[in-house]
Amino acid sequence: LLIVSLFDSISTNPYGVKVVVTSRKLFFGSLSLKVKARQEGIDYRSQIWKKDVLRMIIKYLKDDGLPSSINFLEIGAASGLVSLFLAEWSSNNKKNYDISCIEPSLKNVQFLEETAVSNKLRINIIPMALSSKNGWVDFCIEETRGVVGSGIDGIDIIKTNKVPSMNFETLKAYISNVNICYVDAFANETQIVSKLLLHFPNIKMYIIEFNSDIPINLKKDLEDYSYKLSYQSGINYQFTKSN
Repeated sequence: LLIVSLFDSISTNPYGVKVVVTSRKLFFGSLSLKVKARQEGIDYRSQIWKKDVLRMIIKYLKDDGLPSSINFLEIGAASGLVSLFLAEWSSNNKKNYDISCIEPSLKNVQFLEETAVSNKLRINIIPMALSSKNGWVDFCIEETRGVVGSGIDGIDIIKTNKVPSMNFETLKAYISNVNICYVDAFANETQIVSKLLLHFPNIKMYIIEFNSDIPINLKKDLEDYSYKLSYQSGINYQFTKSN
């Protein structure tokens, strides 16, 4: 043990701790992605990603007659597998796509970017939080999910960090056209969707994850903007804009 300790003090290889890249393929039906994970949380999330959400999106696109161009925004993308598989599906179906992910965790961003590049997929990545103002916002990792801003309230936090945030006016400088939007922003859904309704009035369909029931005020906001609840799968709610 003393000899091993001596070598550890000199070099981390081959005797010390080393992060080993985990390579595998993930599947969704006939689709597959080559992925690599270097962090336990991301590797775990790769096994529990939101397949139901992707099914809801693809069903909506098929019911809508498979538009020639797919414009998708994912807010709180985590490892971004919904966006990555949607890009792969769009490519296989010879559809143009413009897919953007907003995600403040740099570990998730690294995984998302590396996976997109290795699978030859075009994903726009905004490595920031979405907030009411430009600047800095509190961010923490709670178990396997990132929690931002006011969502942190009431959670027993060991450590918080600061990440850059942008407001909705700034978001419009990056993204001008969104048809489908998926929001998975723990405890911040109401704030985000209410602002999206104002700044992106042409979004045709939302999928919003609620860990509890839909807040009454947000449901009213959606109805005021001509959205109706068209489908629900577990904690994911699909709202479609009436023509």
